[in-house]
Amino acid sequence: QNDAWWGPGYTEWQAVTAARPQFPGHAQPALPQGLGFYDLTRTEVLGEQTALARRAGIDAFCCHHYWFNGTPLLDAPLQGLLDRPEIDFPFYLCWANESWRRNWDGLSGETLIAQTYPPGFEQALAGSVARYMRDPRYQRPDGTRPRFVIYRPGDMPDPAASVAALRQAWRDLGVGEVELGAVRFHLPGLSALPEDLFDFQIEMPPHGLVTPGDYLVGGPPRDLPPGTPRPGAAFRGLIYDYEAVIANALATDWNRPPNLIAGIMPSWDNTARRGRDAHIAHGANPAAFRRWLRGLACRRLAGSYRNELFVNAWNEWGERAAMEPSRQYGTALIDTMGNWRRAAERGGCSTWHG
Repeated sequence: QNDAWWGPGYTEWQAVTAARPQFPGHAQPALPQGLGFYDLTRTEVLGEQTALARRAGIDAFCCHHYWFNGTPLLDAPLQGLLDRPEIDFPFYLCWANESWRRNWDGLSGETLIAQTYPPGFEQALAGSVARYMRDPRYQRPDGTRPRFVIYRPGDMPDPAASVAALRQAWRDLGVGEVELGAVRFHLPGLSALPEDLFDFQIEMPPHGLVTPGDYLVGGPPRDLPPGTPRPGAAFRGLIYDYEAVIANALATDWNRPPNLIAGIMPSWDNTARRGRDAHIAHGANPAAFRRWLRGLACRRLAGSYRNELFVNAWNEWGERAAMEPSRQYGTALIDTMGNWRRAAERGGCSTWHG
């Protein structure tokens, strides 16, 4: 499929390296440092990523599970992991249940492979992930139940029936009870679901945390602050204020369910994938990321599900949502999060200095 859709030998690193600035001061391309342009089918890389993640105080990786009614895609890295029990890589899966489209956003463009929900898909899906759940590295945060997440639960034709069928399928397979979560992505669909359908929800910025008033470019007309980016006339995308997203994430009057895992993102900039149609979080840098972390420690972490924090993402280089070392910032994001984690363990907000 890769060769047919994108050309022989294509990897997303080609898009990452080909990204170009859309306005003066726009730091593109965003390139990796340390791990370099790695290949995740070389299983040792997963262990190298774990070593860096532990330095940042990160406990586990939530990995996308690409499964289209029995057709898995991009499953070679974790398949290789199952064959290498000595590789340290704590993980759990999130079913990325959206169609793949030419425009990379799951919403527009030519459909490459469609996500469908035929009768009985739940049993097949449960079986596709059961082998991972049996691996000792698969995460059970409560000590008992393996964790599984659905990215867009509102897209399923009958979410309540499908969730019940999934839970029963895992029981029938001998997995037992599963801690089942949902990404707070498709808010109209998710808010219409029964509150007790999922054990928890995940806040995954920028989803649900960007309002029309936060746009600097491409949004409603308004007075713009000094330093607002000025892309050329050919730019058709959206640029929003990273600091405004932080304020939204920390607002006490924001509508949040009680079982929500608080989320954060180090950055967002999908220029590598969408070029002049990119969505960009302006002002994202390690210092701003640090302010967001500090605010979470002071205002939200105590009320987050299991006191957890979800980071979007570890290595989404095509959308510049990456904690991994970069040529621009080195290990600053990893060091910042590691310091925050240690402060949080000492008592959270009261122990944060500087």
